[in-house]
Order: sequence, then structure tokens, then C-alpha cells
Amino acid sequence: MLKQEVASLSARVAFLESQKRDLELANQDLSERLADLERTSGRTDMCHRELQKDFVELRDKLFKAYDEKNNSFVKSVLASGFKMMFYTRFSKLSFEALYQVLLPIDRYNSEKLCMRKQLLLTLIKLVHDFPHQDLAFRFGISPATSSLIFRSWVSIFNDRLYKRIVRSPNRDCNKATLPTLYREHFSDLTEIIDCYETQVQKPHSLKDQVALYSSYKGRDTVKGLAAATGHGVLTFMSPLFCGRKSDKHIVLQSGYLDHIQRGDLVLADRGFLIEEEMAIRGAKLVTPAFMKNQKQFHAKTTDATRRTANSRIHIERFIGSLRNRFKVMKGPIPIKYLYCYDDSGLTLYDKIVRVCSILNNLSPSIVSSD
Repeated sequence: MLKQEVASLSARVAFLESQKRDLELANQDLSERLADLERTSGRTDMCHRELQKDFVELRDKLFKAYDEKNNSFVKSVLASGFKMMFYTRFSKLSFEALYQVLLPIDRYNSEKLCMRKQLLLTLIKLVHDFPHQDLAFRFGISPATSSLIFRSWVSIFNDRLYKRIVRSPNRDCNKATLPTLYREHFSDLTEIIDCYETQVQKPHSLKDQVALYSSYKGRDTVKGLAAATGHGVLTFMSPLFCGRKSDKHIVLQSGYLDHIQRGDLVLADRGFLIEEEMAIRGAKLVTPAFMKNQKQFHAKTTDATRRTANSRIHIERFIGSLRNRFKVMKGPIPIKYLYCYDDSGLTLYDKIVRVCSILNNLSPSIVSSD
């Protein structure tokens, strides 16, 4: 009996030793496989780091190439007199003088663009009305940054230069240098006035559509008053009104009459029914005659009406020149341009019109003084 138990225990011990050897072999195999996996993982991590490094280098190269391309555009415009004149309507010397006049500038500062490049962007937008996405590509910035720079610089122009450049003329100097075409019949001419309309994008609100609809143009517009001397120098640009407003309403509400002086002579179209308001201020308004109940004009009236109409028509040339020089004035105007972005009470487009007037007065006149 004892011998059988000993034999059984011996057999069991042998079985356990056999299992132990099997487990040791399995453990050794797992250890080798784990070592292989660790080596493979190390190689994978190394490959990942190398790929990540290559990606960063490639990305930096692409960004550098992109920046160089944009910088090449900006540098070429700043370096070339022909390109500067094409993109900004100013010579290199005039551009630099304008920049120096606007210094110091403490508004919006972008690490991507220096102040001189921001001025260049603003002038290009005013002259060519490129979309902000286009300007973003050209200057290597985002469209949002381009829009912010443009709004900031339009405000800078308006605050610094509008009252200095667009203002009432000196009466004596204006009369002494009056162009020949006015001297014979309008020697005391001070200004010519007219209203202009610019199409706007159709608003969603029915109330706004009714307010902006112009029966004269047959579409939604905003309307403003412009005044200019006989030389084509703009002396007044009113805030914009809804397209349905009359010429008389705009004159009375724009503040134009506040800078009228005694003895002034102003040419206007028939729609400006403001003779009484001008007479109260000691000024004279000259417009083409109305037919009223007459079948025809007398010969003298016909000649006077023709002279007035032919002289007054030059204000339309001045406004047309302003639109041609600055495509941002042509429209259609985005609705967002009719919002106020600060506490000045002026919409963005009011400021744009003022800035274009400033730059127009700094450009050569389309009227010869001879």
C-alpha cells in the first residue's frame, strides 16, 4: 500500500516538473516575443517622429513659399512706380507723403503687416474693391484681418483728414482761380451741388426695402449730397440717406446749409427747391428754369437755362470721376457697409465715401483752370 502511494506521488511530481518546464518554455517564448514587440514599437516611434519632423519641415517650407509669394507682390508694388500708380492711383512719392501725414498711428496693429503695408491694402481696396479673400491671398493674412485693417484705416483717414481736406473753399481764392468756362456768366460761383445714388444689396426686411427703394433708379439705393467748386474740388459730402428721400430733404437734414455764407452763388438742378432757405442766408441758388404753365421759354430764358444746365452738369462729371477712380463707390453696396462700427454715428460706407473724397481732392482735377 505504501509503495503504491510513493509511486503515485512520484508520478505526480514528475507531471508537475513537466508542467513547470512547459511553463518556463512558454514564459521564455513570451519574453522573446515581448522583446520583439518592444523593438518594433521603438522602430515605429522613431518612424513616427521622423514623419512628424518631415511634416513640420514641409509645412514650414510651404508657408515660407506662400509668404515669399505674397511678399513678392507687396514688395513689387512698393518698389514699382507703375504698379503703385495702377493699384493706388498715387505715385510712390505721394504714397509716402500720405503715409507720413497719417503718422503716428495707434489704432490696429498687425504683427503680419507693418503700417505701410496696411495703408497699401486700404488703398487697393478703395481703388479696385477686391474681395477681402483676394486681399488675404495677396498679403498673406486672413480675410477677417483684412476686413479689420480696412475698417480701421478708413476711420483713421476720416478722423485725421476729412475736415482738413474736404471743406468750404476760401471765397476770394476760389473766385480768383475760377475756370474760364464759368467766368463770363457765373463769376461769383461758389459751389455746384447734386445728389447721387448708389445701389445696395436687397435687404431682407420689407420695411427696409420700402425705405431704400428709389423710384428714380428703380432699385434699392442710398442717396447722398455732393458739393464741389468749379475746379472739381469736393467741399461737402453728406451722410447717406435712404433712396426714397427727396433732394430738398437731404439738403435740409445733411447740414449743408450750415456752411453757406452771405454772397454765395450755388448751381443746382431743378429738383433742389431750396431758394427760400438759401435767400435767408443771403446766398443765391441758380437752377434751370421750370416750364410751369408756359408753352415755351422766351429766348433769354432759354439761353440762361442752357447756360445753367451746361455749367451745372460738371458736378455729374466730378461724381462720375470719383466713381471711376474708386470702384468701391460703384456698388452694389453690401448691407454690412451700412452698419456703424463705432460711436461716431457714421456708417462704414459714410466713411468710405469721405475717404474717397479726400483722396480725390489730393488727385489732379479733371477741370482745366485755363
